[in-house]
Amino acid sequence: MGLWSKIKKFVNGLVNTVIDSIIMTPLRAILKAVGFYKFIDFLEKIVNFIKDIFKFFLDMLGIFFDLLEFGVKFLEVIIYIAINIAHYITRPFELLLLLIRLAMTLATFFIAFMYHKFTLPNNVKMAEFFIYITIFLFMYTPIMVSLILFWITYRLLCEFGIMRNIDKKTGGSLSTFIYRYFTGCENPPDAWYMVPSWHMGNENKKLIFSFNKCPKGFVANDAMGLFCEKNNKYELDVCPQANLYRAVNGLKPIGDLRNRDFNQFNQEYLKASKYNKKKLLDDYREQVKTNNAECSQAMKGKENLLKSICMKYDKSGSNDQYKGAYNQLCYDIYCRNNKREPFCHKLSYSDVEFANNSKSNIEVVIQVLIASALITLAVAQTLS
Repeated sequence: MGLWSKIKKFVNGLVNTVIDSIIMTPLRAILKAVGFYKFIDFLEKIVNFIKDIFKFFLDMLGIFFDLLEFGVKFLEVIIYIAINIAHYITRPFELLLLLIRLAMTLATFFIAFMYHKFTLPNNVKMAEFFIYITIFLFMYTPIMVSLILFWITYRLLCEFGIMRNIDKKTGGSLSTFIYRYFTGCENPPDAWYMVPSWHMGNENKKLIFSFNKCPKGFVANDAMGLFCEKNNKYELDVCPQANLYRAVNGLKPIGDLRNRDFNQFNQEYLKASKYNKKKLLDDYREQVKTNNAECSQAMKGKENLLKSICMKYDKSGSNDQYKGAYNQLCYDIYCRNNKREPFCHKLSYSDVEFANNSKSNIEVVIQVLIASALITLAVAQTLS
C-alpha cells in the first residue's frame, strides 16, 4: 500500500498547512492583539484534537484498504484451489502443503497487521503493550515477590536473629563494616556546589538499596531515581550560585556560567516550519525559566552568604584567577532580570566563554600539520 501512504501523507500535510497557515496564524495574531493568551492555548488544544480525529479517520481508511487488498488476494487463492480441485484431489500431499502455507500466511498477516496498525498514545504499539503486560505479570512480578520475601526473611532471620547477636559480641564492628561498605549513602555538606545537577535532586539516595548520584550531565529520572537520564542541552550543570562559591574559593567553575543562547543553526530548528520554530523558542524560554526557578529555590538558604560574597568584590584589589567569573556571576545573579542590589555599581556585564567550545581534535591536528609544513619549508629554504 505504498500509494495509499503517499496519499495519506499528502492529505495530512495539506490539512495541517490549511489549519496552521490559513486559519490558525491570523486567528492567533488577532487573539494576541486583544490579549486572549489563555484562549490561544485552549484553541490549539481543540485544533490538535481535530487533527488527531482526522488522522484516526485516515488510519481507519488505511486499515480498511489493507484488509480489502488481503481479502481479494485470499479470495483469489480460494478460487484457484476450487478451480483446480480435481488436480489436488489426486495429489493430497500438495493440497496439504498449500493449506499449511495458507494458514501460515494468515497467521503472519494477522500478527503483522495487529503490530503495525494499532497503536496507543506516545506511539506505543498495541502488540508491544501486551508483551509488556505479559512480562510484568509472568516474569517481573514473581521475581519481585521472591526478592521481597527473601529480603523480609533476611531482615528477620539474619539481621535480627544472627547478625545482631554477633554485632553485640564484637562491640559494633560488624554493623560498622556493613554500613561503611554497603549501606552508607550520606551527602557531604559541600554537595550543593561540588555535585553537578544538585539543584535537580542529583544526590545519593537510599530506597531498598543505596543509589549513587548520577555523573555530570545526567540526573536521576522520575522512576524512583533508579536510572540516570541526560539533561537538556540548555540545562546548567550547576547553578550560578554554586559556581560563584566555587570561584571565590579558587575552584574552577563547572560547565557554563549562564544558560546558553538558543542555537538557531541546529538542524531541528532549520528544518522546522514557522509555527514549530516558535514552539522551539518558547520551549527554550520555558526551560531557561524553569532552570532559574529551580536554582533560586535550591539556593534560597545560601542567599545571605552569596550576597556577602558579592558585596566584598573588589575589582582593583582582586588577583584571583577566576576574578572574571566572580564579577560575571555576581552580576548575573543580582543585577539582571529586574534585580538591582546596592553593590551592582561595582560589577559590570561581560560576555562569557561557554564550556566545551574549544577546537576539535581534527582542527588541532590540521593546524599542527600546516605549521609543521611551513617550518619544514622555511628550514629547507634557509639550507638551500
